[in-house]
Amino acid sequence: MEHILKQILNKLDSLEMGQHSFDKKLDGFEQKLVDFGHRQDSFEEKLVDFGNRQDSFEEKLVDFGNRQDSFEEKLVDFGNRQDSFEEKLVDFGNRQDSFEEKLVDFGNRQDSFEEKLVDFGNRQDRFEDRMTSLEKGQDAIALEQCETRKEVGFYYASMMKKFDEGKKELSSEIKQVTAVQKEHQNVLEFLNEKQ
Repeated sequence: MEHILKQILNKLDSLEMGQHSFDKKLDGFEQKLVDFGHRQDSFEEKLVDFGNRQDSFEEKLVDFGNRQDSFEEKLVDFGNRQDSFEEKLVDFGNRQDSFEEKLVDFGNRQDSFEEKLVDFGNRQDRFEDRMTSLEKGQDAIALEQCETRKEVGFYYASMMKKFDEGKKELSSEIKQVTAVQKEHQNVLEFLNEKQ
């Protein structure tokens, strides 16, 4: 009986270590969100700078009146590119909203995970009470131990699976945000080269 209790305590210690590791990863993810906010501020500054350059560009339009025909065609092309850029900005905003919703969903899943841990602790307390009351019958103790092992294994596997799913979803979202940022940077570099 003591050996079984030690195994259960070892599994609980393992779960606590897993939760500690999860907390560290979550802290790292929060830092990445802060860094992302700083990058977004930098991107907004570049948009302001782009607006100032556009004002300067309009002043140059007055000086190049004789080349207006050719230049107007370039302006039309530039307007189309700007529309495409604005559409990408809208799409980026939508992706950001979706990302925030997934963060909320992840928080809800974590709350559910914590509730299951509490429920598991309650089940463990009840199990210990049963062990005390069933010490008189070896057959009943063996049956209860078998059921408890299955229950602990089921909840442990379920919690680890949900943890892995949450980690994969976060990794996928971070890759998507990085790809969109890179695409926006390429658009800005292209517009700067055209000027």
